[in-house]
Amino acid sequence: MTAPRVSADKAGWQSVSAWTPQRPLPALFVYWALFAVSIAAFVLSYAIGDGVPGVSVVLALASSVTCGLSWLLARALFRPADMRRSWPQIMVAGLFVTGALLTLAGSSGAADGSLLRVLANAHGMIGSTVLILTLIEAADGAGRGSLPEERRFRFAFLAGYSLLLAVGVIWFRSSPASAAWEGLAQVICAMVALTGGSAAVWYRSRHPLSARRRNAPGANAVADLVLADRISGLIETDAIYRDPDIKVADLSRRLGQPDYKVTQCITGPLGFANFNRLMNHYRIIEAKDQLRDPDLCERSILTIAMECGFGSIGPFNRAFKDSVGMTPRQFRQMAV
Repeated sequence: MTAPRVSADKAGWQSVSAWTPQRPLPALFVYWALFAVSIAAFVLSYAIGDGVPGVSVVLALASSVTCGLSWLLARALFRPADMRRSWPQIMVAGLFVTGALLTLAGSSGAADGSLLRVLANAHGMIGSTVLILTLIEAADGAGRGSLPEERRFRFAFLAGYSLLLAVGVIWFRSSPASAAWEGLAQVICAMVALTGGSAAVWYRSRHPLSARRRNAPGANAVADLVLADRISGLIETDAIYRDPDIKVADLSRRLGQPDYKVTQCITGPLGFANFNRLMNHYRIIEAKDQLRDPDLCERSILTIAMECGFGSIGPFNRAFKDSVGMTPRQFRQMAV
């Protein structure tokens, strides 16, 4: 069993994941909805072509800011709410305005002129910038300071987005031979992007980010990270979560640290809402291992719950469903 560790070499701002669903994230769902509308407009624009001029212009306007919305969606996925600023929305608004002006100019036949070239250059520059910034959003916080599950999520996003970027943008712009079927391939890439983005939103809604630490790097930050690493090591080595009556005071005593420091590390670098959430996280990891083990298929779910540190079946079922998204029985049926 692998425990989530926090490395002391990342003493600065941390991006960690709290492993229980919390309140909905409005910005995340708003950006996802706008991104989905923009993708749908792009696909419809390809499907109807120029057959309905008025509709074509509207669809072109709606799809002109897709890359900007992908960046805002990535910020909502990977940047805690207290670290978001308003300037990205202004930048995306500029992308939309320049794209809208170019679209309207093209529909009216004004396809030449120095002003339009300036707008086209500005639109292209902003578009290229936000494509790169989307990668940066996912990469920031994917180091050893975050939990393993959070790193896997970020790396999966980076891999998928990089592949779409390479195929849908770079390859088609550099390969004249692909021009004949560029439109269809870009539609396919757009649908894949929408599917992947929807999956990322679903995952983040179940594994919200905690707020980033506000303290500047320094001795206290390093000490907190070292203590957090000791907490993870003790839990992993001694499996103290199996004791249903364990309290934060018991953990503090074994570490030789005040209760408030241990609690501070649990809610800070380790990213859990409280001590009980931390214990339940490890309990559920072990429960999942037992439930998917074919040699333990005859062991009752109640027995597994008790062995993992839950005092009764009710709290176990609730905690398991909150973390995994299904009941222990459903998980066993799918895993075995």
